[in-house]
Amino acid sequence: MKIYRIKYTLSITISMLFFTYAQIQSNPSFEQQWITMQHEYQKLEAALNETENPQLKKYCHSCWENNRKIIRQVLLGAPNERFLHTPVISGSMVRHGNSLFQKYEKTYLLECVSPQTKKTIATYQDTSFGLLPKECAELNCSTSTLGALFYAAKILETPNRPDIKTLVDFGGGYGNLARVFKKIIPNSTVFIIDLPELLALQFLFLQTTLPDTKILIHDQERSDYETGAIHLIPIYLFEKLNVSIDLFISTFALSETPLFVQDLVARKNFCNAPMCYITGQLQGWNGYFEQHNTLLENIRKSYNATTCQPFHHMLENSLSSYEIIGIQK
Repeated sequence: MKIYRIKYTLSITISMLFFTYAQIQSNPSFEQQWITMQHEYQKLEAALNETENPQLKKYCHSCWENNRKIIRQVLLGAPNERFLHTPVISGSMVRHGNSLFQKYEKTYLLECVSPQTKKTIATYQDTSFGLLPKECAELNCSTSTLGALFYAAKILETPNRPDIKTLVDFGGGYGNLARVFKKIIPNSTVFIIDLPELLALQFLFLQTTLPDTKILIHDQERSDYETGAIHLIPIYLFEKLNVSIDLFISTFALSETPLFVQDLVARKNFCNAPMCYITGQLQGWNGYFEQHNTLLENIRKSYNATTCQPFHHMLENSLSSYEIIGIQK
């Protein structure tokens, strides 16, 4: 009887250990997610170092070189749940406050969209990832998420838009817009094109906040991509990316790239997407970035119906910005 009890107790203990391990695997801690992110980032770095061509410098604007170095230090450092508050990351990818252009976005979302879009936006649940304050009380979300919801609503409200099943987000910030699209169009396939450091941030954010979605970083060219997943593609593999998409979107990212990248996107005809939505800086924001006349001209050549207008960021500062929507009818 004693031996039976020992065996029974041992069996229960082993079962509990396996159950605990399964729980850890299905609900990894932030520290575990961080370590996984570091592993994926180091694989990207190794793949880039083994590649003779291309040189990443021609894909990265000089204004972003120092940012990359600082973000790399954050990525390879100790787990930090407040990493989105790091000045370089916060200043380039995170919105704050409740200024005039946030009021503009709230008014648009609450008063100016169709009932269907309004319902979609109202049911979206923000994440507490990064410990960003939910400064938009009306939609119970962070100011960054408010901006992402605004972009999504503008696309959903565009007349004659295609049915969006697959999209490219060129320059994905920390991944918030991709999460919005994946939540409002659950079966969608999303491609984010970005620098390796940004892909690592996006991987961390998306794997943490979308546990039921496959988040895949690709360090080499592929001929097929899993439907319904979010694919993170290094900028230096973009030229070889051959996928059929419905929407090409870039919000203040493409306009921060070198002319080489802008020309590459134009040569690829915006991935042949029947719709594009792009916001960016006009006049290179007083010479800080590149002029965008050629980019805007190429959008007009690629789409037979375009609308271009000043972007509402100008309500807050004197730097000229634009929003352009292209539809292939």
